Amino acid sequence: MIMKRAGCAEKIVCVENGLRALEYLQTPEHGNHPQPDLILLDINMPGMTGWEFLDRYKDLEAACRGVKVILMLTTQLDPADMEKARNIAEIDGFMHKPMTVEMLNELLRKHFEEYL
Repeated sequence: MIMKRAGCAEKIVCVENGLRALEYLQTPEHGNHPQPDLILLDINMPGMTGWEFLDRYKDLEAACRGVKVILMLTTQLDPADMEKARNIAEIDGFMHKPMTVEMLNELLRKHFEEYL
């Protein structure tokens, strides 16, 4: 909702779980895969954890991945999760939920400065 209110994205797609996210990434739109610039990935999703999603995401064809930034989100700040996230090349950051306007602005400055 914060991203929508900020008007910082051309398109925002929300899915209920990791399996739906994988399906979305593999489903062509207008002849191409979606290839979002940003994935906000919850660690504790129903049916599939964020870690399980990442394991399956790594196996996708490059044309299906195409993501510029993956940020892990959590309601709990577990040092073990933070350490695990630091050791996974696909993860570009680790944030606490809920996202705030300040967090969004920092995300944009850090990863999407060319769009500001």
